[in-house]
Amino acid sequence: MGFDSVLLVTGENERLAGMEYFQEIIPAIRDQLSYLAIEIQPLDLQGYSKMDAMGVDAVMVYQETYHQPTYEQCHLRGQKTDYIYRLNTADRAAQAGMDKIGLGTLLGLSQDWRTDSAFAAAHPQPGGYADPEQRLLEQFAIDDNRSADDVARAINDAGLEPVWTDWNRVYSGG
Repeated sequence: MGFDSVLLVTGENERLAGMEYFQEIIPAIRDQLSYLAIEIQPLDLQGYSKMDAMGVDAVMVYQETYHQPTYEQCHLRGQKTDYIYRLNTADRAAQAGMDKIGLGTLLGLSQDWRTDSAFAAAHPQPGGYADPEQRLLEQFAIDDNRSADDVARAINDAGLEPVWTDWNRVYSGG
């Protein structure tokens, strides 16, 4: 028993973690995992097609801001300077056959950070929206140091069956 879903995260340095690296490392680990997602630099259509062919299940894409002038101020050199290329990353991944694409945005990077912050702060009680009188709730604990066996035991003790995967590769055509 164990955890076998991995998010492979790299920086955006093509020399250290480029396609050559991915073509070496992904086949070496893929058969040992049930699920492999990547959070890497944006690739071209051919690159995402190779990722799909190597069995990558999902792509995570972060767009720091959708305000182009701010984006350009923050990315002064390298591949990240191309705002439109970055913006179209999820489309290229989808066109290449990747069917699970996660998108993320950083709030507050643009000059309009006050509006971003106001919307983010509008819901200070994760899970507690129905009762405004309820004190602040913790969304989730980040300090659970139990082993997988301990977690499975706790689930069994509650009369439930632990399931260590919530998907099946067959649903993705694999």
